[in-house]
Amino acid sequence: MNRIFKPFSLLALVMSFVFCFAGCGETTSAVFDESSFRFKVQGEELESEVMAENGEFSLYWDAERAAVMLLENGRPIIGSIPADEYMNPQLSDRILKNLASSVIIEYIDNDTKNLEKLDSYSECLENGRILGEKTEKGFRISYCFDKVNIIIPVDYELHNGYIEASVATKSIKENKTKLYSVSLMTGLVSCKNSAENYIFLPDGSGALYSCSDTLSEQSYWIPMYGGDPSSPDLIKYRNTAAARLPVFGVKNDDKAICAIITGGNECSRINAVTSAGSGYSNAYATFVLRGSTEVSISGVWGRAVVVPTYSDEMTVNQTLSVRYYPLSGEKSAYMQMADCYRNYLISKYGLEKTDSDKQLYLNLTMAATLKKFYFGIPAEKVTALTTCKQTQNILEDVGDIKTAVRLDGIQKGGIEIGKFAGNFKLEQLAAKQNELDTLLKYAKEKNVAVYPNFDIVRFRKGVSGYKMAVYSASTSKSLQYFYNIAKGAEDPSSYIYYLINPLLHITAAQRVVATVQENGFEGVSFGTLSNICYGDYRQRSTYVARGFANRVNSILKDAGKNLSVMGEAANDYAAVMCDDIISSPTSTSRYNGESRVIPLYQLVFKGYVPLSGEAVNLSNRPARELLYNASLGIGSLYSVTNDDTTAFNLSFFSQLSGGSYWQQNNEIKSAVADNTDAFKAAQNESIEDYVFLADDITKTTFSNGKAIIANFTSEDYIYGDTVVKSGGYIVTKRG
Repeated sequence: MNRIFKPFSLLALVMSFVFCFAGCGETTSAVFDESSFRFKVQGEELESEVMAENGEFSLYWDAERAAVMLLENGRPIIGSIPADEYMNPQLSDRILKNLASSVIIEYIDNDTKNLEKLDSYSECLENGRILGEKTEKGFRISYCFDKVNIIIPVDYELHNGYIEASVATKSIKENKTKLYSVSLMTGLVSCKNSAENYIFLPDGSGALYSCSDTLSEQSYWIPMYGGDPSSPDLIKYRNTAAARLPVFGVKNDDKAICAIITGGNECSRINAVTSAGSGYSNAYATFVLRGSTEVSISGVWGRAVVVPTYSDEMTVNQTLSVRYYPLSGEKSAYMQMADCYRNYLISKYGLEKTDSDKQLYLNLTMAATLKKFYFGIPAEKVTALTTCKQTQNILEDVGDIKTAVRLDGIQKGGIEIGKFAGNFKLEQLAAKQNELDTLLKYAKEKNVAVYPNFDIVRFRKGVSGYKMAVYSASTSKSLQYFYNIAKGAEDPSSYIYYLINPLLHITAAQRVVATVQENGFEGVSFGTLSNICYGDYRQRSTYVARGFANRVNSILKDAGKNLSVMGEAANDYAAVMCDDIISSPTSTSRYNGESRVIPLYQLVFKGYVPLSGEAVNLSNRPARELLYNASLGIGSLYSVTNDDTTAFNLSFFSQLSGGSYWQQNNEIKSAVADNTDAFKAAQNESIEDYVFLADDITKTTFSNGKAIIANFTSEDYIYGDTVVKSGGYIVTKRG
């Protein structure tokens, strides 16, 4: 771990902590009515003194300037915003509000029911109170938004290598006005607008956003883990990539800061503004404390009106926290962030090195529902697309390539959403016991990992299932459906389905494990469970997905005691418990302002969890997907069946568009063979460094000293004395 504050950071730190106590600038908030209710708050106006120390560093409260300062050997460490500008009394009010407010809240207006914002700089200094008290490792500041009678107590602590800001929700106070969200340290992860500086956000695989002062201002709002599907969107105009890792950061000149959301991840989102008119770009974490959903009702003249609805209560006791790691060193800022976050996962979850990388992953669809018409009457029939015997034939054709196979649609009813977890049974049309036994014996002899996939999240059929359905904040069943992106709304030809009560995941997983073991499998895949995160508003203990991450982590840990576990584009808390991950994100949402795609997911997990990229044969750019896999030394994924799938072209499941394995088997084997040199060079190795030699020319250096130079351009590239062909790669040794 990089040493803290060297010689980095205080006015990102100071600006976040400081100005919210230092009062200047205009305010538009109403004067507090002394006759109204006001909470009593423990604390007082603190005197200037050191609040916490650990060796050469100390956390200091400056009462004269109402500032929190980090000192190194007794001297302030100046951070993202230069010291001369920090001391400049001419700083505009906009800069102070955006960067100097340690806390921003959103509350629900009692009359309009719309969300309104207040910041600690404007409100707590002029029309509220700021009180402090010492704690064991630092101090607590209570921000009193007296205009709306809401109090947010924030603990600031100094640790070895990082600073942590946290809020215990049980300590938050509110009266008639309901709190919706809390944002922390809005100015700490910040930089001055410059072409050399950027903000990193974990959108999909990860992306950099330029902070150049020549670009237009851009704002970003990224919900962690893809957001809560128990509050579905009524309108959706584009497919977006989920944020799988709760980490973000900023590069400022030759320094960087990495922020890791460590508490309340499930209810968090990341906000960012780049190339802002204030002259500074910044990113920060926001925590949503109440459930929300949109309800469409008929308005005047029959026009639909969308009305926001919120849960009556906040989520129950939990700690919302973010750690901030100042970084400096020779590596690129984003690589340092990847190292920092991986070290955090190693410390928290015991993430360990792997020795079981795979070169090829096959996602085989076993069964699906075929729609047929009999005398003009539509009917549905479950049809086997790949039997166990056919699966063995495919593996025999693959040969000696190190392979893992996921059997999708093996649960009873096939790949479509039907009865919950297929009633915890296998689809016999595809998995006859004698053929299954033979397949598993062959796979074991050839060291092929086989993972039957079970969906214990979604269901559609069954009367009993109705009582198990998740409820939204509007106290009605949370309906789930497929979107028609072109129309931006629900696809009218799709069917509605439901999400299971998250408290039932544990018993459901136990039943799946029992089924899998009874049928002789040594592995299991929990695809949907590993990449979704949601709440249920029938029980307060699961509001805004509280406890979801810990619950899933525990489920996969228990399953892993006797079985290998596979995840699919897994969220961090699930990924650390997986023995294989397919469809690790290799793309982003392509938001405006994105300047470069960064493979943060792979930088973190390569060498620790065997990975594949996204399905090559489902990609719009399969050659680029293959080169991406080669450049990182990860496996290639193909989603196929044994039989032709054209009869299923109306299906909502992309797996079925992959086609028959036998129509593309030679192409698959040839493509995998082309990546063999890269795979062998990086097998079981972690990534030590990742740099761009030029636009779309990457160099990935591994822990064994070997490096892969990949050329994603349309022209050949000269590396030293070697030509890297367009669309190709070379393997080199260190130096």
